[in-house]
Amino acid sequence: MHEMNAMQRAGFVCGMLAPLWWAIMIAYCASLWPHYDHMQQFISELGAHQSPTRTLMNWSGFFVTGALYILFGVALICTYAKKPAGLITAIAIL
Repeated sequence: MHEMNAMQRAGFVCGMLAPLWWAIMIAYCASLWPHYDHMQQFISELGAHQSPTRTLMNWSGFFVTGALYILFGVALICTYAKKPAGLITAIAIL
């Protein structure tokens, strides 16, 4: 078993937080947009040019979630660099 350091653990926590943060930001931004319909509109519309939630969704939704996934991918590379399947998985996430 490989001993993980604090940075690797933090990266794995980021990997667990990323989808939760993403879902929370989608729900929150949609709640701020009157008449937004999850069934009729794309999530990307929450960050579109004329959207009332543009700045919030782009920075807190897309940017933060992307950064969390990048940190998770780096933790995977640091942990599983010598295993081909682990490295391929990490590269795919990045």
